[in-house]
Amino acid sequence: MNKLLFHCEIPVDKHISKKNQKTIRYNPKSGRRYIGTRKETAQELKNMQFHISVALNNTIGLDFPLAQPLHAKFLFYYPDILVRRRKTLPDLTKKPGNLIDLSNLIQGVEDSLQSEGVIKDDKLIESYDGTRRIYHADELKIEVFIYDFIE
Repeated sequence: MNKLLFHCEIPVDKHISKKNQKTIRYNPKSGRRYIGTRKETAQELKNMQFHISVALNNTIGLDFPLAQPLHAKFLFYYPDILVRRRKTLPDLTKKPGNLIDLSNLIQGVEDSLQSEGVIKDDKLIESYDGTRRIYHADELKIEVFIYDFIE
């Protein structure tokens, strides 16, 4: 059985995708335009990093950042109110439309884990078994589990 190395729950206002939420910005010093992260996305990433750092400070007995092969499991919870298609009532037999790709959801969490020093590099994650969206949850949140990777 894989050993649990790190766990945290991250309450979020909305699930984000770093890839699809960009905006064109202007640098007054250089006079050039560049593509940057939207303010809402940057705020959600800071929120995620805060909760990860709190969980990291409460984790004892391990040396961080983790630098061995890892298995990650991310659970993205969606409450019933968000499981809607347009303005109709939720159809509990179908998944909602306009969802962020699971791979894009994972990217933000990985980057936050790396920036807060939980993992040395997101390339060390060898497996994402069990990562999924969970619909009809009580609250909007992300749950992160990092395990030792065993083949």
